[in-house]
Amino acid sequence: NFLVKYGYLSPHQSTRTRDELTEATSTFQRMYGLAETGLLDQDTLTLMRQPRCGLWDDVDRQSIEKRKSLVRKKRYTLMGNWPSKKITYGFRMYTDDMSTVQQQDAVARALEVWSRDTPLVFTQVSQWQKDVNIMISFLRGYHNDGYPFDGPGHTLAHAFYPGQGDRSGDVHFDADEKWTYKAEGGTNNILFCTTDGTNLFMVAVHEFGHALGLGHSTSQGSVMLPFYQGFKDGIALNQDDIQAVYTLYDHVKDNLLSRDEPFVFASPTLGSTSGVYRENRGIPSTQSPELCEKKFDAVANIRNEIYFFRDNYFWRITMNGHRYNRVKMKRFWQNFPDVTVDAAYSRGSKIYLFSGTRYWTYTDTVMDAGSPRPISDFGLPMHGGIDAAMVWYSNGGTYFFKGRKFWKYDEELRRMESGYPRDISVLRDVPTNIDAALTNPSDQSVYFLKGTRCWKLDDDLLSVSKGYPEYIGVKWFGC
Repeated sequence: NFLVKYGYLSPHQSTRTRDELTEATSTFQRMYGLAETGLLDQDTLTLMRQPRCGLWDDVDRQSIEKRKSLVRKKRYTLMGNWPSKKITYGFRMYTDDMSTVQQQDAVARALEVWSRDTPLVFTQVSQWQKDVNIMISFLRGYHNDGYPFDGPGHTLAHAFYPGQGDRSGDVHFDADEKWTYKAEGGTNNILFCTTDGTNLFMVAVHEFGHALGLGHSTSQGSVMLPFYQGFKDGIALNQDDIQAVYTLYDHVKDNLLSRDEPFVFASPTLGSTSGVYRENRGIPSTQSPELCEKKFDAVANIRNEIYFFRDNYFWRITMNGHRYNRVKMKRFWQNFPDVTVDAAYSRGSKIYLFSGTRYWTYTDTVMDAGSPRPISDFGLPMHGGIDAAMVWYSNGGTYFFKGRKFWKYDEELRRMESGYPRDISVLRDVPTNIDAALTNPSDQSVYFLKGTRCWKLDDDLLSVSKGYPEYIGVKWFGC
């Protein structure tokens, strides 16, 4: 049944010879590096019983033999591509095994694995939008696509390649599996479901490869190996995966070094992220003067990723410590004008961008109706704008800074708290006229930035921590 289901034997034959069964078994063994006995020995049966993707393997015998003769093996299969490198995705049906937010986050991180080292850009859209490229559903049993699921275990998911009619790009997960969520690099806390079961992020990385046009791979370390291997920290595309995407989407590798690097936007998460974000100080720095020697207009914690704003661009450091080169503001935040961002912060799916005496509200990347609005909505004075804004994790308050004053805003009551503004001197040794303030996702500490330096606040003493100020470029960019 396995050999028929995954393409090693024709499904149209009612009887098969012993030689055909032996040859099919040998082909499977050859593809995945097992001893080529032609027998259903223990190692072969163990691999066959492992949970896996439901798509057929690439079992063309001639191509296998040809690959074996190459000095540099080309171990990926190409099945078609989208006409654009800007690819949309959406959800049609969710699972009940975890929250909607967790599912969106797992999918966003899985797509980031594909965008990190390739020219692809992914944007989440509504399921009602026409011509969505990748549509995600959790389904069970027979679900009218010709590829029924088999209940818990074995077949976990399948996807359709680009160019397969109305189902092109559809990704189906077996709803009978127990789907789990775990953030990369994280430990279980209120953010995470139990790790017992099948990790959605890991399976999604593989299935999205199919939705982009890649078939199964025989390359060890490839995300396109069909067998589920459990959750792994630091998962990344290997060279075969990257080359396959570039071959499909006609893009040279040198473009990875372009100044405007594509990326996907992380979905909102809940509660503490301690242990999830890692400052990746070990990544070699480009020693770029624009990162090491120049000040930023604003720096903000947006959904537990750090955004550095200057002019009409921003850089970011993701939850897993990956640094991205600069991106044009309006390229990502829809219809954002050519103005300087003075301050920014986020709450849930809402992102607030301030410039002068106005602010813009976004839901993910889409501008909310009515934007821009005057900052007087927050009870802030309408002269000169603000210097910085932040959410202080320890008390959940939203804070605004201007000159030597700061305010605390109550988001639920939508008004400033009594007793504000206060003088910034109550935060001992924090400079006046700061450029930015944020709660750093890695250590939950508050940082104030001015010029090319940053000051870390001791939350208990309300004074600058010992050893600060430190250079921004050294702390976050490895300068």
